[in-house]
Amino acid sequence: MYVGDILRTTSSRVVTIGMNETVDIAARLMRASNVSALLVKASTRSDDTAVLALCTERDVVRAVAERGAGALAMKLSHLVAAQPHLRCSSQDSLAFVRDLMRRCDVRHVPVIDSGRPVGVVSLRDIIAAVDEAGVDTAQAA
Repeated sequence: MYVGDILRTTSSRVVTIGMNETVDIAARLMRASNVSALLVKASTRSDDTAVLALCTERDVVRAVAERGAGALAMKLSHLVAAQPHLRCSSQDSLAFVRDLMRRCDVRHVPVIDSGRPVGVVSLRDIIAAVDEAGVDTAQAA
């Protein structure tokens, strides 16, 4: 199974945010968009701006737990780090992405095809796809 199989069967929307936006705006955007991860770009004004990082619900919770309500005013540039190696393509196998998630200790990976963001795949997406296909988890590796 491949990442593209997941993207075709889910309503994977690409939701982006600029690196200079605040944690509060990111949290509100996640809620309004019903997503658990945002693709973070240098700027939201250009569609061609490369994806620099991900901002996840986990990042927001950690920031608030560590810094209290003041974390909401933090810029994302102080919360998330650029991770150019943390990405996959729609042609990558689910086993490859699952291994990438394990090695990087993350639950979401941006999907980039030909330099353009096409979605985000989550660990939950992978588990659901494998379960739905009736594939033994060991075989999915």
